[in-house]
Amino acid sequence: MKAYLVLGCNGFLDQNGMTHCHSVANTIIDLEKLEETQSKKVLKFLENGCSLFERPCLEYNMVGNAINMLHRNFSAIDEKIIPSIQNFLKMHRTCGVYLILVLKEDYDARR
Repeated sequence: MKAYLVLGCNGFLDQNGMTHCHSVANTIIDLEKLEETQSKKVLKFLENGCSLFERPCLEYNMVGNAINMLHRNFSAIDEKIIPSIQNFLKMHRTCGVYLILVLKEDYDARR
């Protein structure tokens, strides 16, 4: 599948008008680069476990759990990036984090 799994945040503006974050999006998995058997399992999980083919995942705990499953159960997320992802989740909790599937052509066109 020519798509990315994207982890992002919605940004955060406090009640005093101070901007803490403008919104961030990071690709964490290039689904096209997964091995065929791994890809099928990951896509099935993203569809059935996260409903990402229907809508973004917006619930903080569900995002964290999905990332853990993708790393531990499917080896779809490299060990080296896990600390960065965990740090991102901690830093952007107040922003509201999300996981979303984005077609490569759409994502690359925005950049």
